[in-house]
Amino acid sequence: MGNFGCNYIALIIFLVLPSCFFASASTTTEAEALLKWKTSFFMSSSYLDSWSRSNLRNMCNWTGIVCNGTGATTVSQINLPNAGLSGTLHHLNFTSFPSLTRFNITGNYINGSIPPAIGDLSDLVFLDLSENRFDGSIPPQIGKLRELQYLSLSYNYFSGVVPHQIGNLRKVCFLDLGFNSYLEALHWSRVKSFPVLRHLGFAGNGIGPRFPDFILGCRNLTFLDLSANNLNGSIPESLFTTLKKLEYLHLSTNGFSGPLWPNIGKLLNLKGLDLSGNYLNGSIPESLFSTLEKLEGLNLEDNKFSGPLSPNIGKLSNLKYLFLSYNSFQGEIPSSIGQLKNLQDLYISENELNSSIPSELGHCTHLFDLDLSLNSLFGALPSSLSSLTKLSTLDLSDNFLSGNISPNFFSNNWTMLTYLNLRNNSFNGSIPSEIGLLTNLEYLSLDSNQFSGNIPTHIGNLQNLVELDMSKNNLYGSIPQTIGNLTRLSVLLLSTNNLTGTLLSENEDLTPTLISSTICNIQYSLKILVLANNSLFGPIPHCLGNISISVLDLHRNQFHGPISTSFMVGNSLNSLNLRENLLEGTLPPSLINCKELKVLDLGHNNLNGRFQCG
Repeated sequence: MGNFGCNYIALIIFLVLPSCFFASASTTTEAEALLKWKTSFFMSSSYLDSWSRSNLRNMCNWTGIVCNGTGATTVSQINLPNAGLSGTLHHLNFTSFPSLTRFNITGNYINGSIPPAIGDLSDLVFLDLSENRFDGSIPPQIGKLRELQYLSLSYNYFSGVVPHQIGNLRKVCFLDLGFNSYLEALHWSRVKSFPVLRHLGFAGNGIGPRFPDFILGCRNLTFLDLSANNLNGSIPESLFTTLKKLEYLHLSTNGFSGPLWPNIGKLLNLKGLDLSGNYLNGSIPESLFSTLEKLEGLNLEDNKFSGPLSPNIGKLSNLKYLFLSYNSFQGEIPSSIGQLKNLQDLYISENELNSSIPSELGHCTHLFDLDLSLNSLFGALPSSLSSLTKLSTLDLSDNFLSGNISPNFFSNNWTMLTYLNLRNNSFNGSIPSEIGLLTNLEYLSLDSNQFSGNIPTHIGNLQNLVELDMSKNNLYGSIPQTIGNLTRLSVLLLSTNNLTGTLLSENEDLTPTLISSTICNIQYSLKILVLANNSLFGPIPHCLGNISISVLDLHRNQFHGPISTSFMVGNSLNSLNLRENLLEGTLPPSLINCKELKVLDLGHNNLNGRFQCG
């Protein structure tokens, strides 16, 4: 009996101890594997300071590590997104993590290929290797991860054919291989449809030219992005009839051609549609406007669409973003566009629209960006546009718009503008002094109109201005000294007006006037200065040779005297045009310092001497 009792106790110890022993052994194995991986990183990261041999017993509290906590303690998750890690996966022993369900290292600097051993992670549910520097081919062993529900390999440098074994991932609901640039098409017939797939991203690869047939069987898709591939031919009509759960469809920057099928109206759940950058033609099907009432974003720009814009566009009441530029739409801008009360961005540039701007557009009070440039729009600006108080960008250039610019547009209305382009129209009258209220402006172009009067002194309030173009108008008077307040100004274009005045006084010491002080005050930011074809006179300021300017054009004025400018060593002058003035004397020797000079025109003056190339 005594021996039996000892044996019985020994049996109990034998049965009980191994689970504790193996739990400890498993934890140690996983910790050792993680430490080995850490030591292989090219750059050490304080992010992983908790990973240390002196801290083995607390592995489950290490940064990014989650343990399952039931029974034997094993690692179930490795979460290290945006951790600054630089290295490879080849020093990570995947077989040491039999219970791993989540592996997330997105946003690091991991390079090299994916080891085939990743296929041993049979319990893996979530795998995100996106936004790293992986290269090589995607291993076919990825198809062994049959429990996988989320897989993202996007924004890497993978190349070669997508392995057909990826079709074995029957439980995957999120799959993104986008923006790898070098992935190639496979025989799509070898890939089964994914029964529960909701998100599919293949953008930015080379999977064309055929449309992948398996996608048409993924009937639970809500998001599909095949943009920037080499797909061509017609968009399959069955896409619109079978993938009825789609909410976001992106097929931009491909080679799709032909008309847009009316059956697109059957995608009743669609919120975002991007077909830009293709060769689609014909008119937009009426069904798109009349039935897709959930649309929030519509991008059809850079195609070959034509015909009028449908009045039914006003039915897209949830629309926030509408991009129709670079097509051949004709006729009028429908007044129903004013019903798009949620609209934030409207781009209809470079079409063949030939109407006035509808006053109803002023009802779109949430507009941030409005671009109607490069059309044949005519008439005055409707006063209702002053209601667009959230505008940041307004581009009405290259049309036939006319009339005065009302001060009401600028008085506490368009004060959020950073970009205003009215160039190449027929606007007339004076430039309102209230333009000085647009203190957020960075770009202002009023050139090629019929504006008259003085340049308003309040222009000096626009201290964020980087580019100012008022050329080719009927402006007269002197250049206001307040332009000297524009210390960020890089481009100043005032050519082809009737501007007068001197840039320097007639004193022997060539004392700067306020005008020259103005220009010299912005010498460190100014890159392009064009004052050509005016009636400016007097000497040329000294400072123009000491600034970082690359283009200086003062031709066809009445500047006189010698070129006393001293061009400093290391200057950036690329083009110098002083043609058709009254300059005299010898060429300044310092011209030899203009090493970047490509254009030099000093003709029709009374200059002498030679320009010696260095």
